[in-house]
Amino acid sequence: MSLTHWSPLMAALVVALVALPLACVKGFKTLMKLNSFGVFFLLYVIVFIITESAHATAPTIAEPVVAGGFTRFAGILFGSFFIHHGMKWAIQLFH
Repeated sequence: MSLTHWSPLMAALVVALVALPLACVKGFKTLMKLNSFGVFFLLYVIVFIITESAHATAPTIAEPVVAGGFTRFAGILFGSFFIHHGMKWAIQLFH
């Protein structure tokens, strides 16, 4: 199996391997300590986006914004935004 192409099954397994141990944590103290490294992960993502955009080629055909890919991506982004704020509220409520 090539690591350059993700299959839906492989992505689901990786998410399960990461999410299962996090779901079994009894207290949030460990997760809060991991959250302190969020700045470094954010910087990594920013550097990745900048370097990949520098190597990207311009599209040959102008695609409409609502061609399907953008709407799915925007839905995922908005969903994660609302889930993030819901989890912050739940953690503060039960802390």
